[in-house]
Formats: sequence, structure tokens, C-alpha cells
Amino acid sequence: MIRFKFLIFLSVLIVLVTTSCKTSMKNISIDKNNFYPSLQRAFSTAQSGDTIVLPRGIYTIRQGLLVSDKNDLTILGNGCTIKMADKVGLENKNALLKIKNCTNLSIFDLTLDGNRENRPKAEVFCHALILLNIKGAKLKDISVKNSVVDGVYISTYNPENENQISRDIELTNVNVTNSYRNAMSIIYGYNILVSGGSYSDSNGIAPEAGIDVEANKTFDHPSSKNIVIEGVELSNNNGWGILVSSKGRPHHIQLYNNIVDDCGGGIKHTTIESVIKGNHISYCNRGMDVFRYHGRPIDNNQIINNNISNCGTGLKYIGFGGLIEGNTITDCKEYGIELRGNSEMETKVSAIENTVKNIEGKGIYSRHCSYATISDNKIITTSEEGMILMNGEQIVKNNILKENLISIYSVGSNSIIEGNTISDYGKVAIRMKDSGRGLARGKISKNKIAEIESKSKLDVRSKNVIIDK
Repeated sequence: MIRFKFLIFLSVLIVLVTTSCKTSMKNISIDKNNFYPSLQRAFSTAQSGDTIVLPRGIYTIRQGLLVSDKNDLTILGNGCTIKMADKVGLENKNALLKIKNCTNLSIFDLTLDGNRENRPKAEVFCHALILLNIKGAKLKDISVKNSVVDGVYISTYNPENENQISRDIELTNVNVTNSYRNAMSIIYGYNILVSGGSYSDSNGIAPEAGIDVEANKTFDHPSSKNIVIEGVELSNNNGWGILVSSKGRPHHIQLYNNIVDDCGGGIKHTTIESVIKGNHISYCNRGMDVFRYHGRPIDNNQIINNNISNCGTGLKYIGFGGLIEGNTITDCKEYGIELRGNSEMETKVSAIENTVKNIEGKGIYSRHCSYATISDNKIITTSEEGMILMNGEQIVKNNILKENLISIYSVGSNSIIEGNTISDYGKVAIRMKDSGRGLARGKISKNKIAEIESKSKLDVRSKNVIIDK
């Protein structure tokens, strides 16, 4: 009898748990004469745990849709397109899809079309897809096109309150094209993963970036942190492919294995404690700029195994604690790698095991750096200096330099030049001289320099340089 009662109790418990965990699947009915009320009613009446299934089709609306204050809601787009009608203005209510104050939201397989060609355009709060005050979201297989401002916009109503910043957002295979400003703007966001997809053809008004991480205001806490952008394609943007601004002091912005092609610039990164690894940048006016601005803390950024080709400039670094390792920079015009000191702070950087090849200007250009270690690099075929060291302190060891006009040129610097292999130089292998800002100092030691008829191995114009053959 006791066992029978227990079995009844267990059966009732299972029913209760099953009922409480059950979610509602809603296949909504669309009024073909007026799409907006049907769509908005489905979003407004959805309950916690519901799944809304949109029927396949193209739905033209004259007012933006709103999803607000929902938990555990799933929207299955089923390949449908939601498009803004012709001549719809730029009021806030006309953002194509605004999502705010939601937790654990999921959206799949949906296209949003802002109809840019037939609407006004301006830098206002009327983006295609807006995420505000979000705590957990998954967006997958989403297409956003023809936006009258930004394609995707991630932010918050209360940026001064760190707890209100949108967070825990995954964007997988999101494709954004032909936006008037940026394909995607991350204004305030924590713990964001952008994986796969493409962000292209931003044109109209600056910044015109593929992905722009940039706050509107600066507070005591970071505007954005713990953001990973990986495996994304960024092409044909008038501005940078990826732009990480220093405004708002973001940090831990990691960039892995992205492809940037034919943009105004490849990657501009001005934050701290970040890794930029395995990215491919080609045919951009500037390849990669990594900066630490005045008054900012030590950055410790790592720039590893990137490939930059056919750009106006290669890789430019201004910072302290940076590691530039294993990068390949080819067929650029002005320089391969520039290590540039900050006029107000010491600059420390290590550039090791990089390959710089076919540069119309300089191979590696170090200027005004307090401490630069340049070792085990290959610098092959430059029209000007293979390596120029200007007004700083450098250790230059075990590099291979071939087919450079002047292989190593140290001006007004304290340079230790040791163990390098130099061949096929055009004028001279190593030149050291004083500058108006400082005396040439240091040591030339144990380098392997090929003999070339009528060319000089060494041209040292300072009494403060030790030569140890």
C-alpha cells in the first residue's frame, strides 16, 4: 500500500514538472493586408519560454517592431524577411527590430532589410537591429542589409550603471551589408562572442567600419570588455574592418582568425590586455594600428601570427609591454612594421620572428622607443632601410636581412647590433651616426656580413660605438 501511494505521488510529481518545463510553440498567423499588427502582437503577447515561429515570406512594415521585457523567448525566422517600407522616417520607433530588457533571448534564421535606397539616412537612433539592456542572447543565421544607420547596435539605456550593460551575447553567422554608418556597433557590452559571418560594404558617414567597438561616453568602469571576434569576414568597408576605440577604456578585446579585405583600414585596436592573432589583412590603406594613448595603463597587447599584405602600411605599434611575434607582412608601401614611441611615456616592445618582405619603403622602423627588442626577424627586399633605429634604445639580434638598400641604420640611438646575417645590401650593411637629438651609442658585434665589391660593411660616424668584429 505504501509503495502504491509512493508510485502515485511520483507520477503526479512527474506530470507537474513536465507541465512546468513545457514551452509553447506559436505559429503565428499573418494578416497579408497589414503585416505589422500580426508581428507585433506575437512579440507582445509571448510568455516566458515561448517559441514564436514566423511563416516564410517577405513582410513590409511601416513601423519598427519591439520585443521588450521577455525571458527565455525564442524567435524562429524560418527564412523570412522583414522589410521597412519606402519613405519611412528616422524616428526612434522606426528602428526595424528593437529588443530591450530581455533575458536569454534566441533569434534564428531571419533577414532584416532597412530599405536604405528608398528612405532618408542620418546618424540617429534608428538602426536595423538594436539590443538594449540584454542579459543573454543568441543570434544565429541572421542577415541585416540596407540599414539607414547601423546594421546591429548593442548598448544600454544606463551606461553609468555597470550592471545594466548588455552582456552574454553570441552572434553566430550574422551577415550585415550596405549600412549607412557601421555594420555593427558595440557601444556598451560585456562577454560578447562574434563568430563567423560577414560585415561588409559600410558606406555613407564615418566611421563606416565593419565592426566598431566604441563607447558614447566614458565612465569609471570599462564600456566593453571580454569581447571575442573570430572567424569573421570584413570587406569593402570605407572605414576600418575592425575598429576598437580607446573611448570608454574597453579591454580584453580578442581578435582571432578574421579576414579583412579591401577596407579603408584593416584593424585599429586602441585598448589593453588583448590578443590579436591569426588575422589576414589585404588591400587596405592601412594594415594594422595598435595604439596606447597618453595616460593609459601598460597595454601588454599580443600581436601574433597575423598576415598583412598589399596594404599602404603594414603594422604600427605604440605602447608598452607589447609582443609582436610571428607576423608576415608583404608587399606594403610605406613600411612593414613601425614601432613608435609615445612622447609622454616610455615605450617597450618586442618584435621577434616576423617576416617582412617586398616593402617599397622601410622594413622595420623603430623610433623614439625606450626599449625595443628586435630579434630573429627576416627582412627581405626593401627599397629603403631594412631596419632603421631612430632616437631610442634597441637590442637587434639574430635577424636575417637581405636585399635592402641599407640593412641596418641606427640614428642617435643606443643600439646593440649582434649576431645578424646580412647580404645583398645596396649601399652599406650597417650605418650608425649621431642625430640632432642624441649621440649614436652601443655595440656592433658578431654579425655575419657578406662581402660585396665596392660596398661598405660598416659606416660608423660616432666615437661612442664599440665595434667587435
